[in-house]
Amino acid sequence: MTENTLLNDLKTQIAEKKAIIFVGTGISISATNNNSVAGWQGLLKHGVNHCKQLNQNLSSGWKDRVLGEIESSYMPELLSAAEKIETELKDLGEYDRWLKETVGQLKVLDPSTISAIKELESPIITTNYDNLLEQVIGVREITWQDKNKVASFFQEKDNGIFHLHGHWDHPESIILGIRAYQNIINDDMTQLFMRALQLGKSLVFIGFGAGLEDPNFESFLKHGRTTLFKAEHRHYRLVKSDQVANARSQHPTGSKVYVLSYGDSYSDLAPFLQGLKPNPNPTLAH
Repeated sequence: MTENTLLNDLKTQIAEKKAIIFVGTGISISATNNNSVAGWQGLLKHGVNHCKQLNQNLSSGWKDRVLGEIESSYMPELLSAAEKIETELKDLGEYDRWLKETVGQLKVLDPSTISAIKELESPIITTNYDNLLEQVIGVREITWQDKNKVASFFQEKDNGIFHLHGHWDHPESIILGIRAYQNIINDDMTQLFMRALQLGKSLVFIGFGAGLEDPNFESFLKHGRTTLFKAEHRHYRLVKSDQVANARSQHPTGSKVYVLSYGDSYSDLAPFLQGLKPNPNPTLAH
């Protein structure tokens, strides 16, 4: 199947309101001009240093071990590091404040990509904890714990941003460590809605790297491969040209996730998205 065929299908899904945009941390990193805590690994590194500053009884060995897990970029070790940080900060009574003083302080410095996402006029789901999408798009956050609002979102009666892994201003909703991931994996309503998406919508993943390998997405995508193989809708992941091969290796045959390049650099993403937006004044056929 050619890239042009896939691209035309993606444009059609967006124009016909059959697409949902999934936003990852790559968008937050870009919008903040590479603020370190906008990305998951950067936030975890900040958390390690913060724990050591707050608790002088923590050994340098603890810090080195947790930083080593983060640097590995191996998902099980990242989750192990996140669990240690979350546990330590909660034990110190500092977890909520840490979220507020890190992701809660992020501001949009470059709105170009988020503005281009807004122009697609599609529902938006994000795994990001921050409020950057809301700052540009002008809507409110919805967390997976807001059951009534979640139902309205999936019924397309609420145009808020659905924060699948929580929002900093609702610390109890944040999915950070291993135990928190189990909470959302075991949340029947969230899992039901997410699986229904694969049947009725084209999912468009933007700004994702290793995040698609986390336990929640792994379960979600595995369900799509095993039970929704014959579903009509294709799903898309947009990456830089030098990331195409690696991204395709993460989505085996039958996953229905097709990888498309938006260009050679991140600056190409906003123009690419602008090229996907529906034409408000389609030319009438004569």
